[in-house]
Formats: sequence, C-alpha cells, structure tokens
Amino acid sequence: MWFSNPALDALLQADGVTDMVINGPDSIWVDRGRGMERVEVAHSGLSTPADVRALALTLARYSKTRLDDACPVVDARLESSSGIKDVRLHAVLAPVADTAAGAYISLRTLAAKNFSLDALAENGMCTPGQCARLKQSVLNSENVVISGATSSGKTTLMAALLSYAPPSRRIIAVEEARELSAQLHPGLLALSARAANSEGAGAVGLAALLKATLRMRPDQIVLGECRGEEVREFLLALSAGYAGSLTTLHAHSAEDVLARLEMLGFAAGMPSALVRAQAQSHIDLVVHLENVGGVRRVAQIYEMPRPE
Repeated sequence: MWFSNPALDALLQADGVTDMVINGPDSIWVDRGRGMERVEVAHSGLSTPADVRALALTLARYSKTRLDDACPVVDARLESSSGIKDVRLHAVLAPVADTAAGAYISLRTLAAKNFSLDALAENGMCTPGQCARLKQSVLNSENVVISGATSSGKTTLMAALLSYAPPSRRIIAVEEARELSAQLHPGLLALSARAANSEGAGAVGLAALLKATLRMRPDQIVLGECRGEEVREFLLALSAGYAGSLTTLHAHSAEDVLARLEMLGFAAGMPSALVRAQAQSHIDLVVHLENVGGVRRVAQIYEMPRPE
C-alpha cells in the first residue's frame, strides 16, 4: 500500500478510481470516471498542513525521487510489487503550494491491464471503422499525434497502438515519469527524465533523452507527452525517418494541434514556418480524444495536410 493510512489506501485502490488529488488536510477529491468529486475520508490522518506535507515527502521517498524545499516539485512513478495499482505521483510543497494546504498531491492510477485496439472498440472508445484506421496507421508505420484534454485516454490509446506494432520493431519510449509498461511490446525500451540532485547536478530532461534515443538504433520513437523544448528534437527525429513514432499533446481539437506545435516550437526557438513545415511533412495522423461525462472516445481522426 502507498499510504500508512488504510482509508486512503482503500479509496485510491477502489475499482473505477483513476485519480486522487489532495489539496490540503480537508480537501480530498477522486475521479471515478465522472469527473472530480470531493469525498469525506474518516480517519484520513491528514489533520494539518504538516500531515499533508509529510505524506508528500513519504510518497516521494517511495518513488526514490527528490522532494524538499530546494526542489519543491516532483513528478514520478510509484511501482508496486504486491499486485496493487501502480501510481503516477505529482506533488508540490508549500510555499509554492498554499501554505494552508502544506502540499498539493495528485495521484493517477495506472491501468494494470493494457487494452488492445479491439477491446477499445468493444468498450466504445472507438467505432469499428476508427479501429480499422488506427490499425492501418500502425501497420503503415505512420507518425501519429494523440491529442486531447487531461484524462481523455491519450496514454491508454498510445499503449494500445504500441501493443499492435510488429514484435520485431525496436521502440524507445521517452517519458517524464514512466507510464507505459514494458509488457506492452517485446521491443519496448523505456527512458525516464531525471531531476537534479541536491547539488543541482544530474538532471536529464526529455530533450536530452530524445537525442540519446537516436544513438540506440530505434525503429520508432515514442514521446509520452510533447509540451516543451523537446518538440524540436521530436520533429527532428521524424524528419530523420523514424517512421511509426508517437506522441501525445494537449489540444482542444485535431485542427488545433498544428497551432499548439507552433507555439511550443516558438518557445523552443524555432521559427513558426519551420515547425509548420516539419509537422505537415512528417506527421501523418492526429487522433483527438474527448472525455464527455466520463466516457472517453475518439472524436476525430484527422489526416495532417501536407505543405503546399
């Protein structure tokens, strides 16, 4: 169990719970597939801001990552060896978080079962026609961006696409905190970013990891989420011919993805015209997901227009 408190453990591990957030000693919320709901937890053990801070530090210690006043933000994975759900942890300590809260803790449970594309179709996430198009994208080694809001199913769909890839492919996944299971594919190798140590050294970011993958003889590259300067390295990798590569992106619609990439590229020092040309030349498909009333579904499959 991840908590020393049975009530919190039971809540996080309950069937249907995908997320738990703790915003302070009297503010605990969960998502059971219907959006965030505030819950009352008797005997939570979180009576004061100091209790919430202590919990955040304990969880960070379990994940073997640094969290302290000098490094008050952590993004990590809690891996289980006892059959309970693995969990992605994000925590922010006060005073970056509200001092009255002690810390903000966000926990996302990682599915123990990886769904196939056919299973996603049976569950209503995609239509049979959409499922067939997604399978075709994998078999054709198309470069795919999966877009959508938080908790729309982006990582679930990415995992399903990876599991459908031919077993001979060598796939290297780069993530901020590891969410993709090594069991997805026999050729999957996982790389995770690392924060700096107490002396401010040793940080390894997503951009550096993407550069490293190019020397590891990948057939395709997976970037867990594109949200910063790593967009430059990802687009360069696509232009170098690593077909079948995947990433996820937060966007409002499939048509917004190009503008979102341009914005990220601008922040990374890339001219907008270059980002647009690279994206239109080398991204084949955008799959946009929505979560409406707890139902995650493929809303759009959009063929990226080629540059004129």
